[in-house]
Amino acid sequence: RFVLVLEDDVIFLSNSKQNLVELLKSLISKEDSSPMYFDIAGGLSLETLGLSKIIKSSCGNSIEFHYPVTNTACAYLLNRSLAQHFCDIMNQSTYFKDAPIDWLMNGIFVRLLEIGTKVRCVHMTPSLLQHGSFTGAYKTWQD
Repeated sequence: RFVLVLEDDVIFLSNSKQNLVELLKSLISKEDSSPMYFDIAGGLSLETLGLSKIIKSSCGNSIEFHYPVTNTACAYLLNRSLAQHFCDIMNQSTYFKDAPIDWLMNGIFVRLLEIGTKVRCVHMTPSLLQHGSFTGAYKTWQD
């Protein structure tokens, strides 16, 4: 039902596994088949990304946005419905094929908005996992 994507610079915290299991249990219990995206490793601040204006709600350890947007692609969870939309759009157009993954996903999100597809977008805060390139645990190719 879900795809969990972890890049090689993801860092598990002592409570990451338990928090991830709890998130999955809550999602599975709701049986919602609408497209969903969860950013679970964070990265840049909301202020840096300019996302403060599109916050729909903030509850507990999550922020939901009016529109789908990714932070970084270090670690994220999407459901089957959104994965199918990603595949459909990639099969219809090679426009995004050479884009970095963060830009690719945001480009797909824009395309989904253009065709009227609603995507539930949640960023976990604090993040369930850490982005090792942002914490300094890993060096990026730009360092």
